[in-house]
Amino acid sequence: MTNQSLEEMKKIIRETTIQLMDYGGTVPEATREVVADVHPELWAALGDDQLLTLCREIQGSTHLEESARFQKLFGVFNARYFEGKLDGFTVLAA
Repeated sequence: MTNQSLEEMKKIIRETTIQLMDYGGTVPEATREVVADVHPELWAALGDDQLLTLCREIQGSTHLEESARFQKLFGVFNARYFEGKLDGFTVLAA
């Protein structure tokens, strides 16, 4: 797998995580299943164990750029689902 393919897979995992969070939440195993179903060619190139490892890494790490992006998304969800009542929370994300 090339670096470009790996970065593409990480982007897909991040985007899938965001979608699943909008639907109520996720864990690395659930994210892996969705990614494998929607992108079987990438799943086949990476392999099931490596895909799960990336899902765990992305969902368990903290990166400033991603945290900022998820903080904005939290603001959208807060307004949409909680009428802005969840202010004051800081999001740390992959």
